[in-house]
Amino acid sequence: MKFSYRLKRVCGNVYGNGNLAFTPDGNSVVSPVGNRLSIFDLVQQSTYTLPFENRKNISCLAISHNGRFLVTVDNEGHALFINLPRQVVLSRFNFKRKVLSIKFSPDDEMFAVTHGHGCQIWCTPSIVREFSPLKLNRNIAGHHDDTTTLDWSSDSQSIIMGSKDLSARVYYRVKSKYMAVSVLSGHRDELVGAYFAGTDDNTAYTIAADGAVFTWEFEQSEREEIVEPVNKRSRKNATGSDSEESSDEEELALVKTRRTSKWVLKEREFLWDPHTHVASVDFNKLSNLLVVGFDSGVFGLYEMPGCVNVHRLSVSNHSVNSVTINPTGEWLAIGSSELGQLLVWEWKSESYVLKQQGHLYGLNAMDYSSDGQFIATGGEDGKVKIWNAFSGFCFITFSEHIAPVTGVKFVGKGLGKALISASLDGTVRAHDLLRYKNFRTLTTPDPVQFTCLAVDSSGEIVCAGALDPFQIFVWSLQTGRLVDVLSGHEGPIACLDFSKDSGLLASGSWDGTLKLWDVYKNECTETFEHGCDVLACAFRPDGKEVCCSATNGNLYFWDVEAGAQVCIIEGRHDISGGRLTTDAMTASNASRSKYFTSIAYTADGSCVLAGGRSKYTCIYAIATGILVKKFQLSHNRSLEGIVDELHSGRLVDGVALDNLKAGDSDDDLTGTKDLPGQKHSSLKDGSRTTRPEIVTSALQFSPTGRDWAVVSTQGLQIFSLDDAMLFAPTDLDVAITPQAVKKAIANWEFSLAVNMALHLGEREVLKQAVDSVKVESIELVVKSLDPRMLKDLLKFIADEIVASRHTEYYLHWCWNLLHTHGAVLLTVLNSMAHLESVRALIRAISTHEREIMRMSDENVFSLRFLTSQMVECSPEDFTQVALIEAAEEAEEHEQDAHEVNFSINVTPSVVSPVSAPVVTTVAVTEAMEVVAEEAPAPASTKKSAKKSKKLTIQTSPVEKEQTEEVSAPAPAVPEETIFETPNKAKKDKKNVKSATKSLLKSVSKYGHDEELMTSAERRVSFSKPLSMVKLISPNEKSKFLGIPAGANIEQDEENVRSASKKRLWADEDA
Repeated sequence: MKFSYRLKRVCGNVYGNGNLAFTPDGNSVVSPVGNRLSIFDLVQQSTYTLPFENRKNISCLAISHNGRFLVTVDNEGHALFINLPRQVVLSRFNFKRKVLSIKFSPDDEMFAVTHGHGCQIWCTPSIVREFSPLKLNRNIAGHHDDTTTLDWSSDSQSIIMGSKDLSARVYYRVKSKYMAVSVLSGHRDELVGAYFAGTDDNTAYTIAADGAVFTWEFEQSEREEIVEPVNKRSRKNATGSDSEESSDEEELALVKTRRTSKWVLKEREFLWDPHTHVASVDFNKLSNLLVVGFDSGVFGLYEMPGCVNVHRLSVSNHSVNSVTINPTGEWLAIGSSELGQLLVWEWKSESYVLKQQGHLYGLNAMDYSSDGQFIATGGEDGKVKIWNAFSGFCFITFSEHIAPVTGVKFVGKGLGKALISASLDGTVRAHDLLRYKNFRTLTTPDPVQFTCLAVDSSGEIVCAGALDPFQIFVWSLQTGRLVDVLSGHEGPIACLDFSKDSGLLASGSWDGTLKLWDVYKNECTETFEHGCDVLACAFRPDGKEVCCSATNGNLYFWDVEAGAQVCIIEGRHDISGGRLTTDAMTASNASRSKYFTSIAYTADGSCVLAGGRSKYTCIYAIATGILVKKFQLSHNRSLEGIVDELHSGRLVDGVALDNLKAGDSDDDLTGTKDLPGQKHSSLKDGSRTTRPEIVTSALQFSPTGRDWAVVSTQGLQIFSLDDAMLFAPTDLDVAITPQAVKKAIANWEFSLAVNMALHLGEREVLKQAVDSVKVESIELVVKSLDPRMLKDLLKFIADEIVASRHTEYYLHWCWNLLHTHGAVLLTVLNSMAHLESVRALIRAISTHEREIMRMSDENVFSLRFLTSQMVECSPEDFTQVALIEAAEEAEEHEQDAHEVNFSINVTPSVVSPVSAPVVTTVAVTEAMEVVAEEAPAPASTKKSAKKSKKLTIQTSPVEKEQTEEVSAPAPAVPEETIFETPNKAKKDKKNVKSATKSLLKSVSKYGHDEELMTSAERRVSFSKPLSMVKLISPNEKSKFLGIPAGANIEQDEENVRSASKKRLWADEDA
């Protein structure tokens, strides 16, 4: 069994303290949860926790504009400088003061940190290796109280800072030694925000806690002269003489100039509400939007300048501690630390992008669903929440309980799933997971407080243990009636658990006994004595063994069938650790944390996971009784029980200074000052005067065996095996290299190339290997894939479907992967492992499907509109359209590089012989006359004649006969008319187009000739000399090309075209 578990995400709390921040792309929110950071991906709808933590709770953070660096600072000023893409801590340093704000410059070369009455400017590490990359550039001071906010100008040369001294200061040229400063004053409360605005940063906004918003403008004026007299004595000493010339110079004065530019207050706006103050503020320079969060739970969105109210919404009953806007100005992130609430609001559509809230207080119970996809938690706030184990989001909350929840259990499978919860309010409630409502409430005749819960494998029997009386109550879930009451314990019931196979119920009590009950027969089958209080119990997955923990720190293992003890594991030395500030003894001598309060078996039953009132969680091997691995849940020193030794400097007269809640001043200890006769505490908000203690309330292994979750003071922490990496070093050898992959592709060994690329883990190499596979070979390559690499390939295909243009090609991969490895994906173990990749694949295909459906609908609507607008067309219209298309397509061809032979067929079926008018060569004659008028004059020299081209029109004998029969007089048309035009491609195309239009006009004027249209086809041919247009009958074409009469020309189009290229225009004189 593998034990390389790592913390993957923290689900119980979504926001703890500090400020929120968007990533540079605006698609993710970084939220501080205690001393850790959780990143919520708003596009992929998932969350994960970064694998590092600060010493204490994070108070502020900042992300560079290029997304490369992240700085986090805790309450005491200890900071982490992090490479965000690689998730690696680059440096740890201490500001030695509490930091209230931190920001990177727009060019990311520096970052500024509020520090006491000023700020510090630090240089950001560059790509080039340096001995001391992270160094302090300069200290800036000037305020009379602590600075609370700061902002950079767009050119990274100026800084504006707001302070508690009711003023703001603008510092210019902070990178230079010639730094200047301007003071902006006029507020009546401390500043919570100060920002530059405008394209040239000539506008600034300052926001105070009382809701006053001031708009400042920088007015530039011309330089004025400053006259400074010369010091006579210094001049005399310098020259060493007192001559008349020197006296004349002394009467002169030095003339200097200076610019008298200044900041001017332009507007004053007040966002005053009764008894409310501004708690947080943020400004977006791109959209000129100002978002303000108030301590009443209301946030407002204003357009600057002028503070035009865009939105005003109440999201909570508590203070809005943090607000921020994403870089595009579309989404607003809102956080409330008192409720643990995180919201992302899209103000244009007035909808929530993300709405999450953790438990208000601590968590008491948790349970995995049968398929491992969901986790249910019950908290001190009386709420029951269900979390998605893979995305980390809470999707349903049940708030029917009015007291802390002590137990939760999933029952059923598929659509019949339900969730059972027990509470100290004396009720056991059943919640339908299909309709999300409470459909059953189980109670007792007399009010009791339930401390534990158990449900049998069928989901029909529900048991709950009471605190007083010392009984176990049994209900039928279908009827909701109390079936039985099990009595026999002499102390409060501490734990219950059902065996999955035998149906036995194990109960542990503070009376020191562990009893096995046959619920159906209402009898106790076994009683195991321990001599001390039993705190937790659990059956092995096969139901043949039961384990329990006692207050003496031991784990007892009992054989159910034989009723004998199997082994004992002493764990008090393994779990002990951590000292409270109120402890009078060391951590090694304290007995408070030397026992386990919750235990769980692994999926295979070979190990047991145990945790208690300690910062450690231990995994023991049952067969050998040894400690396999020990996990420390947190290093957060803001919690009690983390450090093993107390700092003597933080103890005054035996009292820890960390437990004293300080006010605005360090000397004002509001937690210890109460006036005589005072009825209420000075802490009217009910805030803690002691720090919370790290405690493990419940833990459980996932049914898949790859994850386990623990409920602690930090929230719901999910540990999983680190299988997210594409790189597989255990399967690598010397032969697997990028060069070997390319060689396999060159040798057409596609299966080998794809498998090596998957094990190598380089995306570019994998893309090259996958793209080289032919469509007909995809099925064979998919069948030869390593099943362990299936998840990585599915994720790669999903990404390529979104990014690549070769959609059909990657859809072939999808179909073959699902068709070949569908059975592997359907299994419970592998479906959970591949769920993320399959969801990404479904999301990518669904996106293309929606896009194609949208385009298809638009085409259908367009076609319906066009068909509704169509009218009946005569045969003349078809001919006109054909000729216009011929002219347009002829223009698209390259005239100088290639020879073009383009044809338009006009079949007799288009023209009705009854209603068709008569067309004669008069139409052609008129067309040629128009062409002759539009064509340029022939060249006069031989040189120009050689470069010219010819426009030739021939008439067939049939046309001549038809012309003689026409009654209307018509001018004689010669058999061949030649017009010479310049040898330019543009004029050739223009002549062809004009000739075609003229033919079109003539045909529309004289109509169609029935005899001329009886032939099989008519061709207008544009060949190498584009200035020649010929109208040739099929019989003449057959004779000219040497094709027998009556042959079908369309049978071999290629022969006709090749023959016409060789013979039609081979000799110009022929």
